Amino acid sequence: MNPKVHQTIHGPSAVCHHQPTPARRRLAVQAVTLLLGLLGVPFFAAAGTTLEITPATPLFAAPSIAAKVIRVVDSDTTLDVLETRNVFVEENPAVRLQREWHPLLMAAQFHRVRLDPTTEAWVSQDFRYDTETRLVVPVCYPYARFMFLYALACIGFAGLLLYGARRGHLREVFRGGHELIFTRATGVWCVVLIVTLRLLLLAWVRLNAGNLFPRPVDELGYFNVGAGILSGRFGEPWNFTIGLPILYIPVMAALRISNHDDMAVCFSFVNSVVFFPAALVLVFWVVQRLAKASRPALVVALLWAVLPFFYFPVEFHSTSPTVEPLFKSVFATPDFDSASYRLYYIFTAVGLNGMSEAASALFILLTVYLALSLEPGTRQVLIVGGLFGFACMIRINNIFFAPLLAYLFWVGNKAAGAGLGDNLRRALMAVVAFIVVFSPQFVLNQVQFGNPLTFPYVLHSTGAARGFELSCLPRGIPLIVGCNYVLMSAAAVGLLFFRSRFLRNTLGLWAIPLVVFFAGYAVAGASPIRFILTAHPALIAAFVCTDVWTEADWKCRLAAAAIVTANFVLVSPVARFTPSFPFALEQWAGGIMVARHLAIWVPLLSVGVAVFVLRGAPRLLVFVIAILTLFNAGSPQFVFALLLGVLGWIGFDWARDGAVTLRTPPCRPSGSEPQTSGCAGGG
Repeated sequence: MNPKVHQTIHGPSAVCHHQPTPARRRLAVQAVTLLLGLLGVPFFAAAGTTLEITPATPLFAAPSIAAKVIRVVDSDTTLDVLETRNVFVEENPAVRLQREWHPLLMAAQFHRVRLDPTTEAWVSQDFRYDTETRLVVPVCYPYARFMFLYALACIGFAGLLLYGARRGHLREVFRGGHELIFTRATGVWCVVLIVTLRLLLLAWVRLNAGNLFPRPVDELGYFNVGAGILSGRFGEPWNFTIGLPILYIPVMAALRISNHDDMAVCFSFVNSVVFFPAALVLVFWVVQRLAKASRPALVVALLWAVLPFFYFPVEFHSTSPTVEPLFKSVFATPDFDSASYRLYYIFTAVGLNGMSEAASALFILLTVYLALSLEPGTRQVLIVGGLFGFACMIRINNIFFAPLLAYLFWVGNKAAGAGLGDNLRRALMAVVAFIVVFSPQFVLNQVQFGNPLTFPYVLHSTGAARGFELSCLPRGIPLIVGCNYVLMSAAAVGLLFFRSRFLRNTLGLWAIPLVVFFAGYAVAGASPIRFILTAHPALIAAFVCTDVWTEADWKCRLAAAAIVTANFVLVSPVARFTPSFPFALEQWAGGIMVARHLAIWVPLLSVGVAVFVLRGAPRLLVFVIAILTLFNAGSPQFVFALLLGVLGWIGFDWARDGAVTLRTPPCRPSGSEPQTSGCAGGG
């Protein structure tokens, strides 16, 4: 018996007469998909061709895996194709026995074939028939048509490295002191390197993922909002804020898109090839300004570009009172398998969907960059306040970046010699700019819900409108911290070792408030990754940019980095002896024993090696021992408590700085009257 599968059949046969899609839209969608090869399946129908069928391929009575299986092919067979249809298979039979819902779907091609002069059937090369379970099982094949694009990306990346070596950019990256700002040419080369590496990894994943895609979740809601705005229908309540749909609208209008499937394909391109690479560039620029050095900024941006492809959460949401839930994280290679969650995590973290995370990250990072780079004054607060208002329309929880922006305004204005009156006036202007840009959402809330402060999340049955609840922390802390354990533990220790108050406070305010909110979020279980994606660069920077790395020679730094990396990659200390293990060792013969030995011996040997190798760099040694201790303790609760302590320390430091500033006369900017010795520094 075959499982019942919900599916949508896209388009009739190519050999049938039908009303075609508008030519402009059809050409645009197919051009994006075929030429760039990063997002979707080229949905075209074929007729009058032959098809090679391999053994164990089922033949169906209709273009559906829920249809009756007429027979199963037992040898290599060649059949004539009469018609081809593209079908979205939204429920995966390979995992249906374990769970009702899976976040991946398959875009399968079904071909109508003639078995004999009187018998026809439907066949898809994307499925095999398992005779033991009597299930139709999806099979993921690499798409050969994407091989050229992947090879082109590899050649481009190799050429970029060769160019950097010949022009001296690589030498500049690896040589010189830590406090180094690259030349303009090397800075541009670094930006291109970061983007090219991300696109190379995207091409690799899209090539091997074949016909697997993330199941649309919120995209239909965003599309309906965008369509409502375009048509002027504002009365019916919408279940999402209007920020992302506003970004949908230019794509919808330019390509004349009239359904959310095409919109998901096209906006996946925008998210993964435009928004997220641009966010990576902004991370490089922001960290470079914060650390006043280019090398750590490059490391942070490269790590954020690469980690989503090899660092994965492990989630087991137990509903049984006798079985504990399990939340941890492991390094591994991607699973190009329809039953695996790893591919879904990659799709989510790199924007291969039509969701809001990429746009949210881009606009928040742009806001932070402008807050750092614009001259303090009216122009700065109006631009940053307005841009922040739009970022909050994309994701309302971006409001938790308000303390970060307030702190950047505070430090910048103080350094510019602004007095209390100037600070208050500029703060008011920033709030007004925020409200003006955000006001369309307030107006819609009033029109659709009768209250400007009632947001569309009240329509969600998941309880998203409840927001933060203390009662959710006992489950949310292991989920959010455990599924990002390497980043959280490394950042918690790194923040303690900063000599620069400004850098510690900025990175802490960037990451910790968002982490705290989602640890207590009522529906944090929906995703422990995408909700805090914008905090990831700050967590990475808190480890990479800490001052301790500048206080030892390159050999000690390299040894320390190797010791810490070995622990991060080879050990998963949360539920240390419970699978999943790094690199899926539990699936190897004897792998469980190997993983358990690694969990014991890697930390012990690391401490011994660190003491021996780093004894000449005592502060770096203390730093490494602190990271090894916190990380290998395997306690998300303790890491969360430490992050809360750092946040409290930041708040106290800021309040103390404010009290000192109020008691002393304002500093004059350069070129005005001489500064008095009582002026407090900004960082």
